Amino acid sequence: MKNFFRHFGLVARKELQHSFRDRDVFMYTVLIPCLVYPFLSFVGVEFTLLTQAASKDKPFKVACYGLSQGNLGYIKNAIKCGKDKTELLESNEKSAREMLHKREVDLVVSEEPKNGSLDLYVGHSFDAFMQTERFKDILDVYHRRQIKDNLNQAGSLNAYRSKLVNSHPLKQESYSLHFVMLLVSIMMMSVGVCYPSIVVTTEEFERKTIESTQLLPVSRSALILAKLASVALFGVFTGAVNFFSIIAVFALLVYTAGKLQTISASELNCLLTPLQIAEVAVCYLVMGLLLSSLMMLVTSFCRTVRSAQNWVSIPMLVVMLVPSLAFLPSISMSGAHAQPYLALIPFLGLSLTLRQFFTSGEVSAIQMLAIIASLGYTVIMASLAGLLMFRSKA
Repeated sequence: MKNFFRHFGLVARKELQHSFRDRDVFMYTVLIPCLVYPFLSFVGVEFTLLTQAASKDKPFKVACYGLSQGNLGYIKNAIKCGKDKTELLESNEKSAREMLHKREVDLVVSEEPKNGSLDLYVGHSFDAFMQTERFKDILDVYHRRQIKDNLNQAGSLNAYRSKLVNSHPLKQESYSLHFVMLLVSIMMMSVGVCYPSIVVTTEEFERKTIESTQLLPVSRSALILAKLASVALFGVFTGAVNFFSIIAVFALLVYTAGKLQTISASELNCLLTPLQIAEVAVCYLVMGLLLSSLMMLVTSFCRTVRSAQNWVSIPMLVVMLVPSLAFLPSISMSGAHAQPYLALIPFLGLSLTLRQFFTSGEVSAIQMLAIIASLGYTVIMASLAGLLMFRSKA
């Protein structure tokens, strides 16, 4: 056993050093996640801001509930004096949330019973924050023109704040902003494991080093495990860089948009408990191992780097499509719409498990089944990759 771990460490270090020196690996695991993706995210958000500015002439619909007569009258007077085409719809909480979910209104206004301040509810999108700013401007203009004293009695000029809410009737956790970003990083993880998989498998044949590898005094299982660990490390690194780079872009935009007082960096704070963070991290590592074994299995078929680059596009497409199904509220492994068999579907079961971890720190039997099944698939695919690599001399 001692020799096994020593051989594993030596082979893993060799594979990591060799992969990191490869230009393709460096480009797709370091350069693109650190530079290109944040730049594209920044351009996308700026485009959203531009389109939002162009939509100011469109009708602006606001639903409200639970407002005192003072605040309700104040808002009505502000809308009447404003130049925007604004419509105020009085409703109850349930109807207002339904209208927000169906996009029949742009935002929902309610009153905090304790201090009388206004809460503005918007959907989970950066574009929705602009709706909050638009409503804020309506109140500010009216304040400057008419009733400064009345607003001071309500608290202060900034007696309202935006809140991200889950407006879906089923309260599906797939609407969590952090869960969405995590799934995006998992999709990008496929790029991170692509070229390292080619380096540790296909290049062995193209450079005719497979014979010398087979002659090493190391067991086949240690070789495959070391190659799998090195590829998974690159994949997890790429996914983590993508995740934190997206957060960094949002934080930068929030910081630079100083005039948009309704946007707060607190919206980017993680509300998960330490236990949930640990569970998400374990699930994320298992996803990296599963994806790495799949890529190694595909690339072990190939004998040239060019053919491997063509073949890896198939699992990359699968990994980008299957986890995205976790966004669908109707697909679930818990609750009234529980579908336990989904735990056995590779990638989807882990994605749904991640989604549940964002809601609760409790681990169910179905979640354990999804994790164990994913590890089982990892062992099977890694073993098949080893058989394909060492079944005969190149």
